[in-house]
Amino acid sequence: MIITSVHRWDDTRIFHRQASSLAKYYDVELHAPADFDSKELNGVRIVGLPKWKKKRDRAKLWWILFKRVFKSKAGIVHFHDPELIPLGIVIKFFSKRKVIYDVHEHVISDIEGKNWIPGYLRLFIIKVFIFLERICVPKFDAVIYTTPTVGERYLKLSKRAISIENYAKIDTFLRTRLNKNKSFPKTAIFLGRVLDFRGVDRVIKAFQVIVKRIPDARFMIVGDIVPENYEIELRSLRKELELEEHVEFTGFVPHLETVRYLEQADCGVVTFLPTEVNKACLPNKLFEYMASALPVIASDFPLYKEVVESSQCGLCIDPNNIDAIADAIIRIFKNHDIGLEMGLRGREAFMKKYNWEKEEKKLLALYGELCP
Repeated sequence: MIITSVHRWDDTRIFHRQASSLAKYYDVELHAPADFDSKELNGVRIVGLPKWKKKRDRAKLWWILFKRVFKSKAGIVHFHDPELIPLGIVIKFFSKRKVIYDVHEHVISDIEGKNWIPGYLRLFIIKVFIFLERICVPKFDAVIYTTPTVGERYLKLSKRAISIENYAKIDTFLRTRLNKNKSFPKTAIFLGRVLDFRGVDRVIKAFQVIVKRIPDARFMIVGDIVPENYEIELRSLRKELELEEHVEFTGFVPHLETVRYLEQADCGVVTFLPTEVNKACLPNKLFEYMASALPVIASDFPLYKEVVESSQCGLCIDPNNIDAIADAIIRIFKNHDIGLEMGLRGREAFMKKYNWEKEEKKLLALYGELCP
């Protein structure tokens, strides 16, 4: 039984990778926010939770999950959100089930970066969270984490902490941008949910410089924009800079349909801003660009540079420097052979090292230990 009160049912990591992989060998139920009651897909039985609009609405989902867990016959409960730690510990104390805590990001840095929480309250919440993890995590049967930075504290707290990275699946990216129709203009793409700390506004501003050098250049933003007022802000910026013909907002696109947009692109942009959370985690889109043989324009964070520079698959720049963003994209657009070589090297690194099929083996090995 895989549970989340935060993420959509079709979350890339939770459904498309982990649940779908586990369903090859186990009976898997996924309980997550959805606009349906239940359905089966990829061998996974998906049971919907009411979609939440405000953060306080999620508390209602905890009670629903509590009741569902104790009605379920599942031998393993795998939860994905820090807010479900109390439920996880209740499951451990009042049942014989195995419990896995899956950590997606550096939670303490995430709390520190929440500007809507008053500063004094953030410090209090962090102390409570550290105490809660210190007490509860050792009781869980396993902790899954991404990146060494995130995993550092869990290796100390848990006897069975395992790194399972969020790499793309090979079979999703059998087609690449090498199949690009030459009639498409020079295109940069940003893939995934758009939030204000992901630097998309800087890239839009950079395109004011880019279109002066490459008049038909295009920037595709493929994903939903949240919150609504940030979408209004980005659309106003596009209009103010007179870039309506050069910057495209597609809105939300299902994961498996994103490939056709990647095929239209010449480079992938992942210029996240330098928050502690961003610097501690590796975004999905980085590996999806590499899988698509796209050269990457990435932030110059150590984790990003380790992937991009070791693979020689792109350029790392200061994400706050609009001129540097523009120069990097122009360099790729104007030098087809350089971009092609970077993309092919990225694709090779993805096939050899940065793919989900390698991470899947670690996930299945963990479940094999818990369910001999």
